[in-house]
Amino acid sequence: MKSVTPRIYGICGTILAIGVILSFVLFFAFKGSNDQKKDKILSSNFTSIHNQIQQEIDRNLNSLFALRANYKAHHGMNRAEFNSYASYYTSNIKSIQALEWVPAIRLDQRDSFELAAQQEGFNGFQIKTTIEDSVIRAEARDMYYPIYFIAPYEGNELALGFDPGKSNKPRQDAIDKAIATGTAVASDVITIIQKSDPHQAILVFVPIFKNGRTGMENIVGLIEGVYLMDNLIEAAISSVDIPNSVNITIKNSKRDCMYGKELVKSKSIKYDS
Repeated sequence: MKSVTPRIYGICGTILAIGVILSFVLFFAFKGSNDQKKDKILSSNFTSIHNQIQQEIDRNLNSLFALRANYKAHHGMNRAEFNSYASYYTSNIKSIQALEWVPAIRLDQRDSFELAAQQEGFNGFQIKTTIEDSVIRAEARDMYYPIYFIAPYEGNELALGFDPGKSNKPRQDAIDKAIATGTAVASDVITIIQKSDPHQAILVFVPIFKNGRTGMENIVGLIEGVYLMDNLIEAAISSVDIPNSVNITIKNSKRDCMYGKELVKSKSIKYDS
């Protein structure tokens, strides 16, 4: 197996900034072609794929930053305002599964927070988590980060009020890091609650603070983007002319498959970020 490993500064700079490392593995099954021809075709396709994924990531991050800017400009947003702003992006960026507002709620605020949501018409609303296959009211914690506003709501109803806490380590780690650093942070790949069949997704959190200061004591909440990996990559590469004989697999830093399938019997040329 021949391996070529150029550096991909543009896309990796963005991805590393939000905590995800992607490796691109393109598998070729050309018959009767020499290695030089394969390399030439691969280089052309890889450059296009690299650029398109970079642009798709930028578009998605910009939507989160724009929502944060709107929140700050209006000193907060209600549900209708959030839906109005967020729906522009969800209708124009196909790779978005959902955009969400995740407030920081202290334990002593939980009862009043849940009551306020119930008075909005969400009967039986609770900050909830899952144990095995059961959905229950979340246990007592110092701080909660429940999903409160969701756009679009249809198709994502199950996520309302959801906060699995440390039982969903990738989500909680991303939230904690975003609050600690004051920057956008992406989770490791997770399986999302919105889908009845398993779907791999990443979550990106952009924190909002009061008093212009970062840290746990100043956190107001987080803008969250939910992105299905298949949708994100397919939206990015839809305009790239990829030969039928090319299969794309994307892995994270742990070599877990995030997109595509493992191919065992084909030769490969591997591009690592």
